[in-house]
Amino acid sequence: MSHDDAYVTKMQKKIDEWREAFATLQTKAESAGGDAKVDFHKRAEGLASKAEVVTTKIAELRLAGKEQWDGLKREVGKIYGELRTTTDRMARPAR
Repeated sequence: MSHDDAYVTKMQKKIDEWREAFATLQTKAESAGGDAKVDFHKRAEGLASKAEVVTTKIAELRLAGKEQWDGLKREVGKIYGELRTTTDRMARPAR
């Protein structure tokens, strides 16, 4: 497995783990109901589409040549970071 393949595999695993964490948060919000449910949906807006974008970018990385690799890698890292940061904030109890 090349260094590039290892990165793609690592990022795909991270996205899969993110999806699991997000689903757990969604389940908690749904069962809490009321304001928690409304707040979750408001804050989650756009996360699913970002997850699809990063999944597409990871697929593009698998096929990318050397000239596209670095740019795609930066995009994947940036989008994943945004997903993770937003989800981590959502997991914290409201103050």
